[in-house]
Amino acid sequence: MGQYIFPYLRDDKEFENLVADCYRKIYSLKNEAVDIYGRNGQKQYGIDITVQLEKELWCIQCKNQLTMSVNDIRELISKCTFYDRQPFQKLIIATAASNDTRINDYLMKVRMEGTVPYGIEYLYWDRICDYIEHIPGIYSKYYGKIDPSDPLRLRFFELIKEYEITAFLRTDPIIEGLSIDTPEKIDMFVLETQNALDASIGRNDILYRKIYEFRYFIDNYSGNLGVVLFTDYRTYDRLIYLPPYSGVDPKFEEKNNMVLYFRSYLNQLLEIIIDL
Repeated sequence: MGQYIFPYLRDDKEFENLVADCYRKIYSLKNEAVDIYGRNGQKQYGIDITVQLEKELWCIQCKNQLTMSVNDIRELISKCTFYDRQPFQKLIIATAASNDTRINDYLMKVRMEGTVPYGIEYLYWDRICDYIEHIPGIYSKYYGKIDPSDPLRLRFFELIKEYEITAFLRTDPIIEGLSIDTPEKIDMFVLETQNALDASIGRNDILYRKIYEFRYFIDNYSGNLGVVLFTDYRTYDRLIYLPPYSGVDPKFEEKNNMVLYFRSYLNQLLEIIIDL
């Protein structure tokens, strides 16, 4: 596996092109052998890319999202109706999410039960990063301005993935609640990010300052959530917003605005860091 976790691509079409380019290079295929299927607005039957090998046809569904659940995978498989038009041998689900043992176990079960007439592969972001790192043409096309040897950048994106920070920032905790272990994850992220910053002491570039700012604001956000959310005593596995017994919380708008502010600001900071 590669040593560098590259910044995510925000544009879905660019992610799709990246995946297609990876397969062209890996299997030394001509451009027409790896084809983007259809165009925007056309029915795609649950696939985005076709890969024509000498004796097999593979199909790829691209999902440029940072979290992926078993339910997401199940839904993608159910929506893949391309096999009815043209039989193929493998469906590849390419995503910007991390590797996940639950997804791997589910796909193993699907293969063993033979519920679909083709093989299924889960292509997660770490593996795509390995392709990017080791195929010069791919690296230069999509990440030519990035120095993969920068240890601070490398460590920051590793921590973002390890502690599922992007998923945390997409969650509205007042409406959805949080897993009971989320505060500990955020604390560990803050601690390890500070360790990475300490190891880069003396730097005064914008990347260092923005990562420092991100660490500061996510720590403050977590602390503020600590006085807004409480343990759900029905299950003990969630932190939820509990209004007063009267059902009227005079500070609800203040709490909600706090959540909106931090989520918006931290997402903006993360986009700035990705672009640096």
